[in-house]
Amino acid sequence: GGVVEDCIVENNGNNSSYTCGGGVYMSSDDAIVRRTIIRKNFIGSGENKHGGGGVFIKNGILESCIVAENTGLAAGDGVFVSSSAAKVRNCTIANNKHTNNRFGGGLYLYEAGAEIVNTLVYGNKYKETDIVRNWYAKYNEITNADGVKEKIPSFSVDELKEALSSCVFGEANNEKHWDIPEGCSARIIPAGELGVADDGSYRLEKDTPLRDIGVWQDWMKNALDVYCRKRVDRARAVDIGASEAEPTFGLKLIIR
Repeated sequence: GGVVEDCIVENNGNNSSYTCGGGVYMSSDDAIVRRTIIRKNFIGSGENKHGGGGVFIKNGILESCIVAENTGLAAGDGVFVSSSAAKVRNCTIANNKHTNNRFGGGLYLYEAGAEIVNTLVYGNKYKETDIVRNWYAKYNEITNADGVKEKIPSFSVDELKEALSSCVFGEANNEKHWDIPEGCSARIIPAGELGVADDGSYRLEKDTPLRDIGVWQDWMKNALDVYCRKRVDRARAVDIGASEAEPTFGLKLIIR
């Protein structure tokens, strides 16, 4: 268990075949990692249940964290969500890189039922290519009637819709079977239009479309973002990702 807050976790990793979490490993029910930047970590080869170049989360809460620029050969080189007990809240998962030909470079879902709320996922790629792998789910491989092998997500469509419903993705995955399910309320906004600072801070800029479009939950009332600013800048209005948008100031006069 334990709580990690207001930290930077970087330049860590492990090349062991069965290691989970190059930067952070979370397995206890009461584990909390909050307002932490997890970047430039790595993980070596691993089996299907092992991965998470940035974070491997089995239990606990990952809240208002930036998980960026991590790499790995296994699964979920940004965040590997291992069980239904995991909670990922208002995080930014960006620019992680998958260096093997297996699973997603950003967010990997191994089990249905995890709580993933108001999370921004973009810029996660396969090797040095433009192949987008922002998210993957555990899959079953079947052989169709034509004798061709296909990868079918092991979750139902409804389970995937629920898991991804309040996320925003900067790009759609290039591989068809990992599209956002039809009817899911998750949004896809082109990465160049997200309004995220390009200076490595991953702050939301003033004109971001991610302002005030998040789903409200009670824990947000007195919460802070990754840069220790109030999570909610007006009643029950929360932004997407780890950082609240830069404040806007001004005065509007209405003369009747």
